[in-house]
Amino acid sequence: MIQLTIKEMLWMLGGGLGVIAILAALVRFLASTWIKARIEASVKAEYDRVLTNYKHELDKKLEDYRDEIRIRDQAAKIADLLAYARWNQGTNGENFDRKAWELSLWLPTDICCQLTECLAKKRDLASVKQLLIEVRKLLLKDKAGELTAGNILHSEIVVPVPKP
Repeated sequence: MIQLTIKEMLWMLGGGLGVIAILAALVRFLASTWIKARIEASVKAEYDRVLTNYKHELDKKLEDYRDEIRIRDQAAKIADLLAYARWNQGTNGENFDRKAWELSLWLPTDICCQLTECLAKKRDLASVKQLLIEVRKLLLKDKAGELTAGNILHSEIVVPVPKP
């Protein structure tokens, strides 16, 4: 039979406890590393989601801004042609045609016909203002508001028609 001394027995017991302690430390290290990785992944996913939302919001705002610029540009072209026709009685054919034809490429048929009537038949200022309101409704849609012809300013100065 094998007889162990107390010293040998404590030595074996201590070695077993050492192995257990090492294994416990290893399990603790692996668990803490895994938990840390999970937390980091969770935080990263949340930041990515928030960042994506901000990006979508900024993209929408940028698109809205571009639309607003396009609308203002189109409105300016119509106002430019109407003012040009009003103040240049002898109308420079090339400049007038370029402006009118450019508008005819994108204006809806009914508004294009109204524009032609206003310019060709020299309608009064009220019909020009009504045309501006129609174009405003076309461009701004729901944001057009309740503007009336009386709310649109104009100059009272009348340019005399040059005599040939």
